[in-house]
Amino acid sequence: MLLRAAFFFTCAELLVFLLTMSCQHSDTGLVLHKPLPDHFDIQGHRGARGLMPENTIPAFIHAMDLGVTTLEMDLAVSGDKEVVVSHEPWFSAEFSSRPNMDIVLPVEEESLLLYEMPYSEIRRYDVGRRGHRSFPRQARLSVCKPLLREVLDTCEKYWRAKNYAPVRYNIEIKSQPDWDNWRTPPVNEFCRLVLDVLRPFNLGPRVTIQSFDPRALKFCHETDPTIPLAFLSAQGHTPEQVEQILGFQPQIYSPRWQTLTEESVRAFKQKGYLVIPWTVNDTTDLRRVMNMEVDGLITDYPDVALELAGRKRALPKPGP
Repeated sequence: MLLRAAFFFTCAELLVFLLTMSCQHSDTGLVLHKPLPDHFDIQGHRGARGLMPENTIPAFIHAMDLGVTTLEMDLAVSGDKEVVVSHEPWFSAEFSSRPNMDIVLPVEEESLLLYEMPYSEIRRYDVGRRGHRSFPRQARLSVCKPLLREVLDTCEKYWRAKNYAPVRYNIEIKSQPDWDNWRTPPVNEFCRLVLDVLRPFNLGPRVTIQSFDPRALKFCHETDPTIPLAFLSAQGHTPEQVEQILGFQPQIYSPRWQTLTEESVRAFKQKGYLVIPWTVNDTTDLRRVMNMEVDGLITDYPDVALELAGRKRALPKPGP
């Protein structure tokens, strides 16, 4: 009897202990404090890198089908001055294959600079059939690096045909000073090439240009002050630091999400910035960042983010 009483007492104590610990560890990452506002911007990183080959037309189409508000992508330039959608200005050994289907080796990347190749050669390389070891859910598709104008033309026609809300674009100019005239054109030429592609599409505020390179943001601001700009930050900045670096206030502060605090979000929003961090993938991290009252986020898994936000579209099941 005493043993049985001790056992039930111990179970009761254990239950109280577990409930107490649950309460103590219920931080901003466990539940959404309140529904997200309608304007909350869920951006598919490189389209939907966790689900489809990055920066490819299938990735952007899938992201639109899921219901993202913005397609995030990166830009490089070919040897014949075409604007190519690509994160690196070379072929990554992580997922690229040569036209003969030999895999690209890490030691070969520097010999495969896009800026030294015409686009007719670039499009012969495959960047999807091998998948990506860091993203096990990523579909394996035979696909090439597309041109920016091809992506915009395809996506503009697609959302209209599907009667989706107009999609937005967040495009990164991947430049840095030591890449000029080597891996990329000089930054001003790079920016001009991008703006020339954008102009005929008349996207207005639906396109944002982002960059880690202050030179690119300054040039775009001086050339067309109406284009929304996003300051990318890896280590975290204050509003004053951003404005000192650029000489003006951009519309968006886009930091690595781990550098964000509720205080830093508040500081930027008080100055009129939108705060859109990158790249948030884990479910707990997504909830934590959403609870910081940011204006959006960039994720490799827009399906997860959209489900948390209650916005994921019900996609038709594939046929037999």
